[in-house]
Amino acid sequence: MKQSRLMSLVESVANVIVGYGVAVATQILIFPLFGLHTTLGQNLKMGAVFTLVSIGRSYLLRRLFEAIRVREAKLPNDGIKVTHLHPMKYTRFQKKELSGCRADESTGTGSMMRGRKTN
Repeated sequence: MKQSRLMSLVESVANVIVGYGVAVATQILIFPLFGLHTTLGQNLKMGAVFTLVSIGRSYLLRRLFEAIRVREAKLPNDGIKVTHLHPMKYTRFQKKELSGCRADESTGTGSMMRGRKTN
């Protein structure tokens, strides 16, 4: 099932909101270890900037992977899956070997050319 753009954004925002609290708490604990002393207000502002960047990054990556998934689903292959030894045609409920396809068992290569003689 395809995820809508709106639901991609909602998921990304929910993920980042939860991460925002974790990030601010981590900043409060970790910054002093590196000699960085910030106020709570500064931590909240920095967290907000990182949150906006994170929302955009998460949304764009989600859309990229969705576009890849949709493009691969649309590739025309006539339902034919060719493995190195056994070309198969997949129908909705069954699979069957394609007639006229031969495989050279000694090399593990196959020929999709009908009527071609193999040694």
